Amino acid sequence: MMAQQGRAAKTSIALALLLAAALGALPLAGHFDDADSQLYRVLARHLAEGGAWLDPSYLPAVHPRYREHLPFGLWFWGAAAGLFGERTLAALALLCSLSTLALIGRVGARCFGFAAGLSSILLLGATDSFSHYAAAPHLDRLLLLLATASAVTLLKPSQATLPAWALSAALASLAALVKGPFGLLPLVAASIARAFVLRDWRELPRGAAATLAAALPVALFLLWDRLFGGGTWWSGYLFDQLLASAGGTRGDTGNAGALLPFTTLLTRFWPGLPFALFGAALGLRALVRRERSTLAILSALCFLLLALLCLPARKSWHHSLVAWPFLALLAGAAAGPWLERLLASEVRARAAFAGLALAAVIALAGALGGAARFLPRSCVIPASLAEKVPEGSELFVVAPEPDWKLIAALAEEHRDLPRPLRVFPRDEPGETRFALVAEQAMPANAGSWHELGRSGGYALFERTDR
Repeated sequence: MMAQQGRAAKTSIALALLLAAALGALPLAGHFDDADSQLYRVLARHLAEGGAWLDPSYLPAVHPRYREHLPFGLWFWGAAAGLFGERTLAALALLCSLSTLALIGRVGARCFGFAAGLSSILLLGATDSFSHYAAAPHLDRLLLLLATASAVTLLKPSQATLPAWALSAALASLAALVKGPFGLLPLVAASIARAFVLRDWRELPRGAAATLAAALPVALFLLWDRLFGGGTWWSGYLFDQLLASAGGTRGDTGNAGALLPFTTLLTRFWPGLPFALFGAALGLRALVRRERSTLAILSALCFLLLALLCLPARKSWHHSLVAWPFLALLAGAAAGPWLERLLASEVRARAAFAGLALAAVIALAGALGGAARFLPRSCVIPASLAEKVPEGSELFVVAPEPDWKLIAALAEEHRDLPRPLRVFPRDEPGETRFALVAEQAMPANAGSWHELGRSGGYALFERTDR
């Protein structure tokens, strides 16, 4: 009987991961335009082709020296593109996402029971904002896996050993190399949560020591760059990216909403939100009762993590993703007892198992092509115009505000070298022959430029004097 239950549990976890994999791959059955994903693909391509591992480059006219993020997270994608080809990046991103789900499933099962672990996988895997980007090669795919792993070893109320702190610091260090401070936040939140719940303030210096150790490789790299490497990372990343984002002085996209991580949770963390709120209520009750429990630590960690994400002046919704695996654990802890009662009946258990298998098969069939006819196939690039431009061409993209989606798609899909302009390049020097011009920037007199056609709100011009 125990062996049968064990096999059923493993099969259920496998089906839940299969369902999550199919949901993550589903957007790829259509045409998936995502500017960030396409940007990282181009960066990975250039690393693989050029080998300038400490000097990543996007486009000659856009981030020719890319300093928005540290290079180390890009190495992961660049090495994969070089070894296995760019087509494998989606599969690798999906593998990272599934590894995160498997991790929280294992941790949830150990902390709160098998049903809680299964619920955590299902709830996070079914969250649209997680599954939609699960196969997109963003830095967040690797960040979530490493940052989550860095803190889950600290959820148990028993005293964390030196090896546990060392492992957390090592994993947080790798996460910080991928995406800076966001990689350190779960470790910081876990340390404060432990001190508060366990009422043992010695946890704070332990957590501070682990955090400083985790931040050391990034600090040493930036210091080395400042002293011996030309200072482009020191100025471009530390000052122009980190400190400018923290102080709100960056002029590019972002959201200054003070509570954006909490509002993102309310609008995007579905279907797990009701269960996460119930889990938070159970954790709050444990805190009021002064219980030193895993649930209390997890609840405090989730709140602290969201609060810490509110600190930078410049925010984006996807920054909150680093908290979602822990929120999924909290939701799973709340949903687990309900699922256990559901599965207590053999008839209901078989029906639930069959329903999970059917959902996985349907989603997998859709991901393998069955859903292609229902998903968007249109590209942000006007197809009738793009085919008139030889692949790899330099071209102007003219619009009152830079069209970053179009620029990213041209660079990734057509290997073009787009250059954003705000006004029509009638007298622009150089050898650039083509220009995609938005309707709002259409010239009254095109001069030496000849219009080749219009589509999708853009017109394609070719320079006739070249």
